[in-house]
Amino acid sequence: MLFVPLVWVNGYIGAAKLGMRYVGIGPRELSPDPAVMDEIKSRARTSGAEIEYTDSIETAVAGADVIYSDVWVSMGEEERFEERITLLRPYQVTMEVLR
Repeated sequence: MLFVPLVWVNGYIGAAKLGMRYVGIGPRELSPDPAVMDEIKSRARTSGAEIEYTDSIETAVAGADVIYSDVWVSMGEEERFEERITLLRPYQVTMEVLR
């Protein structure tokens, strides 16, 4: 069974429908399932959207009009708190990232 967090899927699908450039960012260990991304990119071709996922902060924020951060540890994942904080700390939205 494939579990896909709806929060990020909704963001990608919304961007695909609206013809936006949408760049998800995070560690490779948390990258979206390739089959799901293929489906989203297929939908994006209709609107001219550009959809991607990267582990590079510089690539993700270059030219961005909006930068949004989601939760690092979801409800029900409390036992993975330390692991998730360690994994996601390099992706914090800081003033340095925004410059």
